[in-house]
Amino acid sequence: MIIVAQYLLRPGEHHLDNAGVRVVDGRIADVGTAAELRERYPYDEFEDFGMAVITPGFVNAHTHLEYTVMDGIVDDLPYNMWKEDVYDKDQAMTDEDWNDSAMLGAVASLRSGITAFSDVTRREASVLAARATGLHGVIFREVNALSRDAVADAVSEADDDIHRWRGMLRGHCVRVGIGPGPLYSTHPDVLTAISDYGMGGTAVAVHVAASREECDFFRYGTTPFFVDKHADGGLRYAQSDSFLPMAVSPVRYALNWGLFYVPNVMAIHCVHLNTEDIDRLYDNDVRIAICPRSNARLGCGVSPLIRFLDRGLTVGLGTNSPAASGSIDMLEEMRFTLMLERAIAGERYEAGEDTFLSAKQMVNFSTIGAARAIGLDDEVGSIEVGKRADLTVHDLSSSNLVHTASANACLVHDARSSDVLMTMVDGKPLYRHDKGLLVDVDEERLRARAVEIRAKLRRA
Repeated sequence: MIIVAQYLLRPGEHHLDNAGVRVVDGRIADVGTAAELRERYPYDEFEDFGMAVITPGFVNAHTHLEYTVMDGIVDDLPYNMWKEDVYDKDQAMTDEDWNDSAMLGAVASLRSGITAFSDVTRREASVLAARATGLHGVIFREVNALSRDAVADAVSEADDDIHRWRGMLRGHCVRVGIGPGPLYSTHPDVLTAISDYGMGGTAVAVHVAASREECDFFRYGTTPFFVDKHADGGLRYAQSDSFLPMAVSPVRYALNWGLFYVPNVMAIHCVHLNTEDIDRLYDNDVRIAICPRSNARLGCGVSPLIRFLDRGLTVGLGTNSPAASGSIDMLEEMRFTLMLERAIAGERYEAGEDTFLSAKQMVNFSTIGAARAIGLDDEVGSIEVGKRADLTVHDLSSSNLVHTASANACLVHDARSSDVLMTMVDGKPLYRHDKGLLVDVDEERLRARAVEIRAKLRRA
């Protein structure tokens, strides 16, 4: 089949006008103008979306699908207080709740043009959601152990899950990786064990330097992540009482235990990094996933995106969980990130520094950049012959910018997730605006379950 629209976006290149994509057996077989494709393939099925833009399917570089139902449950709190409240809500969730919540997140992803995601979890909920909906991505099995004597069992359980999940996902373009829990709640021997595990070829993901509290924990040991879990105000999931402040940054701490020497590592958040931290990540070819909306919402700060780009680091954009950001929506994430970066550029831009980011860069961070960050760029993230036909079509007919010279700007500044006309994965439409969800998922039941779960969480 061939789909065409007024615009077609190719990350890193100028958009094509009145162009389209030929899809054969789930792969991109050709790209060109509508006239060229009609001439070359006169007998192919042909669909013209008109005043719309075809983009690579968005790649969400970091999320937690299982927390979708917690959107708005814990709000208007700084990170450490928010974290504690979310931890309390966790205890009220059943396996069925987690599974339905992850499925809600997968459905929201398809409706907003996301075709691949990266998830960090200890549960199989995201695995089930990816398998049911056809989404592509990478799911990292999180390993938690507060004390040294619990490390071996924790890693063994993770290994069992990884092999089981890979079996469950056989035939799907979903890879399974591994990663530690938050560094302040994970014994350092876990980092060493994961480093050894990753040397065998398994991808690794780690949350690092997301908050000032985390950084102060490793430098001074005198933060809300206080090591005495029984002290008033101390978080219950901090490391053991024997932990001593290391007087280093979280990046240096992880390096000390070998984590960033693994060949395939993604660092998540990376808000509070100094120049040495950035250099160390670059030297070890670590890729970065940033989540600006959730960092801002929780008062964590702003990732030094311009410095990452200046250093040559690979950066992908992620939404984090709806519990932290409010939605799984890459268009919202792009728009917020672009405005935030332009606002803080301020006088630096006026002084001639190259800090004024563009809409095209935002699209790159949400497609090929995010695909590289999660290690899936060999399959998805750009409209190239041979890659999987993961595509999204966005309606621009109601936009006051439809005649702009920049289709990227029109998309980022003006489009909404409600403008998604079609989300295609492996050449199959999984969502269409005119037909709804096209996968075997009972949305009505999920919506009813969401109401039920959220009512329970408000009481917890």
